Amino acid sequence: MTENTQKSIRVGNQTAFMALTPLAPFLYAVENHFGAFEWFPDKKESGAGWDLGDINEEQRRFIKKTAQTNEITLSMHASSWADPFRLESRKIFFDNIDFAGEIGAVLLNIHLSTEHGLADYVRAILPICNYCRTAGLRLAIENTPLTSPEDFNRLFALLREIKDTPLDHVGMCIDLGHANLCSTTQNDYIGFLDRLDSQVPIIHAHLHENYGDYDAHLVIFTGPAAQNDRGVRLFFDRLAKRAYQGVIILEQWPDPPSLLNAARDRLIQIMADFTFPPEPPPILPQKEKEENRKKISPKLPIPAGDEFRFVKMLVEADQQRKSWRQKLAGIYQLLRETPELTADDLVYLAVYLRFLGTGALACTEDGRHFRPSRHARLSQQIQEQLLACTSPDKAFILRHIYPWLPSYDSAFTRTEPLTRIRDIAHRNDIPPELKQEIKHTLQNKLHRCAGPEDLTTSENILRRITAPGAEYARPFVEQFKIFHQELREFFNIETLERRLNKICLANDKIKPVIQRFLKARATARPGQQAALLKLLTKLRSELARQLPPDASPQTQNMRLTDIGLADYAFVLLSEIITEFENHQELPWKKVLEVLIMNVNNIRLNGVETAECTAIIAELTAWRRNFDPQVRDYLLRLKATLARSRRLTDSYREMVLGLFLKKTKILGRALKVPGHAVELYCEGEIRASLIFQLAKLNTLLLKNIRSIAGLPPWDVIGPGVACGTLCTAAGLDYLPAAENGPQIVLLKQAAGDESIPQGVRALVLAHNLPHLSHLAIRARQAEVVLVAAEDSSLFKELCRQRGKKITITATAESVTFNRNEKTTEETAPKPPKAKQGGLSNLLITRQPLVLELPRITPNSGGAKADGLRRLHELAQKKGADFNTPRGVVIPFGVMEATLNAGGLMGQYISFQQRIDKINDQKDFQAAEDDLRRMLAALNYEQLSTAVKKKFAAQERLIVRSSSSCEDLAAISGAGLYESITNVDHEHIGQALRKVWASLWTWRAVLSRRQNGITTEQTYMAVLIQQMLTPDYSFVIHTVNPITGKHNEIYLELVAGQGETLAGARFPGTPYRMVCDKKTGQPTMLAFADLSKALWVGHREGMIAKTADYSTCRLSTNKKVRARMAKRLTAIGRLVEKTFGSPQDIEGAIVGDRISLVQSRPQILTH
Repeated sequence: MTENTQKSIRVGNQTAFMALTPLAPFLYAVENHFGAFEWFPDKKESGAGWDLGDINEEQRRFIKKTAQTNEITLSMHASSWADPFRLESRKIFFDNIDFAGEIGAVLLNIHLSTEHGLADYVRAILPICNYCRTAGLRLAIENTPLTSPEDFNRLFALLREIKDTPLDHVGMCIDLGHANLCSTTQNDYIGFLDRLDSQVPIIHAHLHENYGDYDAHLVIFTGPAAQNDRGVRLFFDRLAKRAYQGVIILEQWPDPPSLLNAARDRLIQIMADFTFPPEPPPILPQKEKEENRKKISPKLPIPAGDEFRFVKMLVEADQQRKSWRQKLAGIYQLLRETPELTADDLVYLAVYLRFLGTGALACTEDGRHFRPSRHARLSQQIQEQLLACTSPDKAFILRHIYPWLPSYDSAFTRTEPLTRIRDIAHRNDIPPELKQEIKHTLQNKLHRCAGPEDLTTSENILRRITAPGAEYARPFVEQFKIFHQELREFFNIETLERRLNKICLANDKIKPVIQRFLKARATARPGQQAALLKLLTKLRSELARQLPPDASPQTQNMRLTDIGLADYAFVLLSEIITEFENHQELPWKKVLEVLIMNVNNIRLNGVETAECTAIIAELTAWRRNFDPQVRDYLLRLKATLARSRRLTDSYREMVLGLFLKKTKILGRALKVPGHAVELYCEGEIRASLIFQLAKLNTLLLKNIRSIAGLPPWDVIGPGVACGTLCTAAGLDYLPAAENGPQIVLLKQAAGDESIPQGVRALVLAHNLPHLSHLAIRARQAEVVLVAAEDSSLFKELCRQRGKKITITATAESVTFNRNEKTTEETAPKPPKAKQGGLSNLLITRQPLVLELPRITPNSGGAKADGLRRLHELAQKKGADFNTPRGVVIPFGVMEATLNAGGLMGQYISFQQRIDKINDQKDFQAAEDDLRRMLAALNYEQLSTAVKKKFAAQERLIVRSSSSCEDLAAISGAGLYESITNVDHEHIGQALRKVWASLWTWRAVLSRRQNGITTEQTYMAVLIQQMLTPDYSFVIHTVNPITGKHNEIYLELVAGQGETLAGARFPGTPYRMVCDKKTGQPTMLAFADLSKALWVGHREGMIAKTADYSTCRLSTNKKVRARMAKRLTAIGRLVEKTFGSPQDIEGAIVGDRISLVQSRPQILTH
C-alpha cells in the first residue's frame, strides 16, 4: 500500500426522524468513532424529525468544530420534499447547500427523477450544480427503486455534452438497497453496478438491504447478507475497481444503535481485502468557499394587491407576537377588524393555525403570566367571529380551522385548569431531577405561557417514564398518563370515543345512534367494517342535522367529533378496499353500497354537495337491480363512476387552488421550514376520503373494462400520425411547433378550439363528445383524436414528453410506438386546404329581413338554407319532426349598416389590414377597432324588423350563417357566434356579437387554412325561436368513427345543445349507434356530464347539476329504443332528401322532435 492508497473507506451513519433529538445520531457517531456522518432534514407532519430551522447557528458551529476535531467527513442529503422541477423548490436546495457549507460538509446528495425525461432533469438541476460548486460541494445523484442503470448511463452522457458549465464535481450516489429493488435488477444489486457505464463516476454510497420486496432499510448484515456476505464483498470489489474515493453511509437508526457499530466493524474487515485511493481534495480553497457562502438566497415577499391584505395583516400580527396566547389574541383581533372574511382569508387562517399547531411556526414565552384558561376563552371568541362567515361554500375550509384551536370546555375555562401537573410535581415517589424537570418545563411553563411546545415536552417525558426497563413508581406513571390525556384534550386531541360519550351526556336525541355505533365498533370483527361504516355515516348525518348554529363548548365538541368520524371513515374504507382487492370476484352490490357511503361522507365534509347528492342518487338507483352480465348496466355505472372520478380530480384541483399558493406565500413570509409548506397539500389529498374514492373508482372501472371488453382509449378521430410528444394545459397554451409535427397531450379541451398547424394528433386527458365542434374539426383536418379512459395511461404518456412517436388509432385499438426517425418529411402530411361550395353571393341592402322560404345559399348562407330545406321537409307526410320559426338577415345588410353609419371606408381598410397580419398579438388591436366600429352602429331599424316576426315575449337564438360554414367540404363548426336566450331589447347587441365573430383570429386562421379569401367572406344572421328542450341531440348519418354508411351515430344531452356541440363541460353524452334500416340501437355510452344547460329567466344559460337517476334515457330501455328508432328514421329521411350524409342538430321537447340545423357531414374515410 502506497501513500496514495487506503485500506478502508470511512463509514458513517445518518440523522433519523425516530431519534429523540436531531443531534443524537451525530453525537453517537462522535462517541463511537465513526468516520463519516450525513445530515438529512426529513421532518414529518407529526413533528418528528428535524429541519434546518431546528439547528441554530450555535449548534451549526458546534457540529462543524466537532466534526473537524474528530476527523468526521460530513455530507448533506437534500430534503426529500424538494423537487428540482419546481421553481419554488430551488430555495430549499439552496438552503440545504448553505446549511451544508455552514457545518463543513463536502457533498450534497439528491435523488434522480425520470418523470419528466432526463433532458429536462439535467436542465432542472443545473442551478443546483452551479450553486454546489460555488459552495465548494460535490453533488451526488442517487438511484431510487424506480431508476435503472441505463438511466444513469444516459444522464451522465447528457451531462458530458454540456461544455459551458464545469460539472466535474457531479457524480452518482449508489444506493445498494434501491439497486436491489430496481425492476431490471431485482435482487441483483451487483448486476446494477455492472450495467453502469465506466464513465459514470460513483462518488458516494448508501448501504442498507432488503429482500427485493420493499424498501425495508435493514441494517447491513441483518438481512440477506447476515447468512452470506458474498454480495457485499463483490460490491466493494466493484468500488475498488472504480477507484472509489467517497464514504459509506448507513441509513438507519436501529434499536439498539450498536447494530451500526457491528455493521461498520464487519465492513471495515471486508474492505481490508481491497485497496482504495485517498479521499479527493476540496473543490475550492477554504477562503473562496467562505466568501461564496456569504451570498444570500433571494427572499420572495408577499405579492401586492388587496387580495393579499389579510395575509399581510396576519404576518404582521405574528411578527409582533411571541407566545401562542398572543398569536391567538392577534387572530381574534384580526377577525374583529375584518367583518367580511373571504374564502381566501379563511384558507390563510387555516394554514397559519396548522403551522402553529404542528410546531412548524415556533412559539416562545412572552414574559407575561396567563393561565391556559385565557387561551380557552380566546378560542371561543375566535369561533364566535367565525360563525358570521359560516356558509355551505366555506364549510370545507372551516373544517381545516377548528381542530387547531384549543378546547374551551368548562374544564379549561375555569380559573385554574390543568392543576394535576402541580400535584405530580410535588410527589415524593419520583427522582429529584425528574421532579425539577416537571416543575420547570411543564408546571410553571403551562401556568404562565402555555403553547403547543408543551405537548411535545409532555410526550417526551411520558416516553421516557414508560420505556422498557424504566423503573418509576406505578402511581406516578398513572397520574402522569392522566395529565397527558388532559393536556391533549386542551389542545383538542381527544379520542373519538371520549368525544362521543360527551355528546351522549348532553344530547338524548342522538344518544341511541352513538351507543349503537360504539357497541358495533367495540365488537367489530374482520369483515364487518362495512356495517360499521354504515352506522358511522348515519351518525354523521344525525350530527349534521342537530348541530346548533352557535359557538358553545358542546358545538365545538360536535364539530370535532364529526371531523374525527370522517378520519375514522378513512381508516374503515382503507380496510374495506383492501378486502375487496383480495376478492377473486367482486361483490358488486357490497362495493356499490360502500361507494355510496364514501361519497356521502365526502358530501358531509362540505365538498361539492350538489354533485355528491346526484352521484349518490344515481348509484342508489343503479345498485337496486345491478347485474354485471348486462352490458348496459355496466356502461350506466361506468358513467356515474366517471362523475365520481371527476369529483376526485376537482377536489385535487380545489385543494391545490385553495391551499398550494397560499401555503407557499404564508410559509415564505413566516420563514416556515420547507417541509411544512411542501407537504401540506399532498397530505390533505392523500389523507382525505377522496383518496379512498379514487381507489374504489379504479377498482370498479378496472372490473367494468375487463367484463365489458372496453378499450382504455376512446377513439374520436381515427388515423395514423407521427410527431414529437408535447404537453399543454389547453390548445391556447400550445407552444409553436419548432421541431416538426406535434402529437399533443392535452389536459383540458373546451370542445370548440381551432387546431393549430403542425398538430397531427390530440390525446385528451378526459372524454369529449364525438360530435363536438373540436371532434368535427379534427376529422376534417385528418388530425387523430383520442381520449384516455384510464388516467394512468395519460400520465405514462406524459413521461415520454419530447420523444418522437407514431400513434395509430382505429375503431378497435390505439397504439403508440417510438419512432426516432420521424421528421417533417416522413410524417403523414396534413390535408391540403380545401376550396369548394362557395357560390356567387347575392349581396343586398334590402330587405333587411327575409322569411325562411325566400332564403337561398347565395343570400343567407348554407346554414340558413339548410334550415329552409328542413322546414319544407317537415311539412311533408311522415316527417315526424318540425322546425322552429326563423328569419334571416341576409348577406350585405351588415355592410349596408356600416355604410349608413359612415364606417364602410374604415371597414374596407380593416379588411385590408387583416390580410397582412400573421401574428395573433398584432391581430388583437385590429379586432378592437372592429368592435368599436360595430358598437357605433344604430341597430334600431334592424331590431324593429326582427321584432315584427316574433311574439313580444318570445325568446330568440341569434346565430351566424356565414358564407364560410356548413359547406360540403368545410364545416366551420363552432367558429362563429350563436347568442342564446335573447329578448327583444337585446337583439341589436346580439347582432353585433355575431357580426364581430366573422373576424376573430380563430375564424381568419381557419379561412386561410381552407383557402377562403376576404372577398368571399360575408355574414348573414339566422334568428330562430328559442326552444327549451328536455334533450338536445346531434345525428351523423354515417358512422364518423368506422365510416360505415349503414349506421346512424347519435349523441344526446339533457337540456340545451351547447353542452354537446361546444363540450363546455367535461364528460360524455348519451352515445349510440343505430342500424340505419331498423333503428335498433347499441349503447356506446350513457351520459355522465355533471351539468346540464337550461334557459335562464332573463338572459343566457343556467348550468344545473344533472341527476340521471331521474332521466328516462338512463332508466328505461324501451324509451331509449323508441327514441333511437325515431331519430334514425329522421336521419335517414334527411340524408335521402338532401342527397348526401348529414350532420343534423335538434331538440326534444316532451314527445316532439325539432330539427334546428343540417349540414353536409364531413367524411374522412
